[in-house]
Amino acid sequence: MWKDEKCVLFPGYVFLITPDPGRLYGELKKGEGMTKLLKVGTDVLTLTESEEQFMRRISDDEHVAQMSVGFIEGDTIKVTEGPLLGLEGKIRKIDRHKRQCVVETEMFGQKTKMTVGLEIVYKK
Repeated sequence: MWKDEKCVLFPGYVFLITPDPGRLYGELKKGEGMTKLLKVGTDVLTLTESEEQFMRRISDDEHVAQMSVGFIEGDTIKVTEGPLLGLEGKIRKIDRHKRQCVVETEMFGQKTKMTVGLEIVYKK
């Protein structure tokens, strides 16, 4: 029996959308319980254009990465539908039993891996 499961892609991180990161940082510093913000020197770390595009591409309007579907032919993975369509080169590992895969991309200035849903419908 299968069940849908939602997991946090980046545990411990909160992503905020703002036109003014500096002002947001100043306001957040006033709050209690905040531990830290990612910074480079004194600047708040913001996603690059390509990182933001990737995040928007793999998630829906509710910021959930939906299931992708594909197949394996020889050593080649082909995604036929879902947010991983066209991103086959970023797939590093597939767990067909759990219907998920590990995707590697550049985030926060380093290689980052995340687990997302991928159903392999057949293998040739």
